Amino acid sequence: MKQKEGMMITCKRATELVEIQFEKKLLFKQQFQLKLHLILCKVCDIYAKQSQKLNQILAHVIGQKVKKTAFNDSQKLKTKIIKKLEEIES
Repeated sequence: MKQKEGMMITCKRATELVEIQFEKKLLFKQQFQLKLHLILCKVCDIYAKQSQKLNQILAHVIGQKVKKTAFNDSQKLKTKIIKKLEEIES
């Protein structure tokens, strides 16, 4: 028989919820369980803060890389179009 999950969760489950919340919105019960656990467990609270900071840094780096790639691709496309137009005019 499956045991019902109470309000208290394990550290393992808390870290899972910390990571899941970056991908999708947690259910109200999950949010409550995570907040309660983070209040009581300082180690998991530190983990959650570090994970959030790491995700912010990665989002920034990836965002910069995407912008740079898009700019380079658009520059290449522009050059290619100009070259084709020059060939047509010649």
